[in-house]
Amino acid sequence: MNCYEVVVSHAYPDADREAILTVSRELQSWVIQQPGFLRRTLLEAGEGTWIDIVLWETEAAAKTAAAAFPPDCGARFAALFDMTTMKMMHGTEVPL
Repeated sequence: MNCYEVVVSHAYPDADREAILTVSRELQSWVIQQPGFLRRTLLEAGEGTWIDIVLWETEAAAKTAAAAFPPDCGARFAALFDMTTMKMMHGTEVPL
């Protein structure tokens, strides 16, 4: 069953929007190569809040990719976002 990974992050007040987009594009280049990746959407929600939604084939694929997240990319994210407020969730779509 497909799994949605939702990450809500809050940028530091002095974080540059273009720097955020640059590191997000770097992440995109990496994530599209991960087994089980289907789609990724990045949302800018205002007031420094960013929402990253990734669709994976399975939750196991999502968690495997998270465990393999490149440390250098993680360091660039940590320089731009308050990691203490970051929230990551996984869920499956519910038919309505």
